[in-house]
Amino acid sequence: RAGIERSHPELNDNLLTTLGRDAATLVAGGDPKDADDNHGTSVAGVIASERNGSEGVGVAYDADLISIYSPLLLDEMVDGNVIANAYTYALSADVLNDSWGFAPQSDDYAQNFPWAFLDNFATPAFAAEGAALQRLADQGRGGLGTIVVQSAGNSYDFGDDTNLHNFQNIRYVVTVAAT
Repeated sequence: RAGIERSHPELNDNLLTTLGRDAATLVAGGDPKDADDNHGTSVAGVIASERNGSEGVGVAYDADLISIYSPLLLDEMVDGNVIANAYTYALSADVLNDSWGFAPQSDDYAQNFPWAFLDNFATPAFAAEGAALQRLADQGRGGLGTIVVQSAGNSYDFGDDTNLHNFQNIRYVVTVAAT
């Protein structure tokens, strides 16, 4: 689950809280919903922790942040059009960070769940998301195209590969990885 903690002392001056949204409904929000919702805050820190002399500094420490909360749960993200909603809402953003993906989380998951090509934009289950991503890349940022940075994921050890996922292998994103 991901959202950005609005009171975090390294992010609070960069976070545009009035623009935050819950991707499921697009109502005002963007805050984490439970104690485990720390992923968005951590990633936002790498991106835009303030240069305030207190802690670390983000790569783009003067950047404005907008939190679009997502549950990061497959059923909720797809069935509820969470991803398509988020991409549509982000049309005015310069850069969108997607630090998530659909991939195996364990050996058992990899062997027993049809995860390869799960997020295929040619299927009805993901067609709306693919169309929204293309629109974001083509029309976002005032017609210049919003830059979408997509995580390569954490599942290489389970046989995963970014070539198996449209969210990572489509030309509308910049897929990044780390070791």
